[in-house]
Amino acid sequence: MDHNDPNASGEEPSVLSDVEQATTAAASSPRTALQSPQIAELFTSFVTLIAPWYDLNDSEANFGTLVPSLALDSPVLFKAVIALAACHKYKTLTHASIRTSNFVAPAFHAACVRELLLCTENLKPEMHGHALAATCLLRSYEILNSTVTLLFLSTRNLTEYEPRRHQERTTTPSRCLFLCRQ
Repeated sequence: MDHNDPNASGEEPSVLSDVEQATTAAASSPRTALQSPQIAELFTSFVTLIAPWYDLNDSEANFGTLVPSLALDSPVLFKAVIALAACHKYKTLTHASIRTSNFVAPAFHAACVRELLLCTENLKPEMHGHALAATCLLRSYEILNSTVTLLFLSTRNLTEYEPRRHQERTTTPSRCLFLCRQ
């Protein structure tokens, strides 16, 4: 075994492979990424396990129906869905080695944050709701993951990313969906 070769270790190629696969999936279109069984399972997990919590007070269950439908053609929303589903999955598993091998959640989270930051200045009006819903999902990711990502989103385009004092300025999941429909 060549000790100078970083690929000579038994674990590094596997870890590198997992990181590369997650990064490649995060850079892919939603429909291409869904060809991966792992990503398809996470997408289903969002619809069946996470969306119902967002839909508690929504008789139309929009997070379980509208968001997944929109996410298929909205990369930023899709990345937020997968990031949250992956984070949820790996935070709720009890087997430590499975939890530590989670590369999907941070890859999709980072890709989504990058895309949100790049698109805030030139965001098309029809995408405001998608970006706002993605921001809500990313905030849930951060709470679940106990991390804080500073997103300096344009208040003109989306919403302030901080607590509000006035009720009329509050953004809720229902408000996100209203904006998605516009």
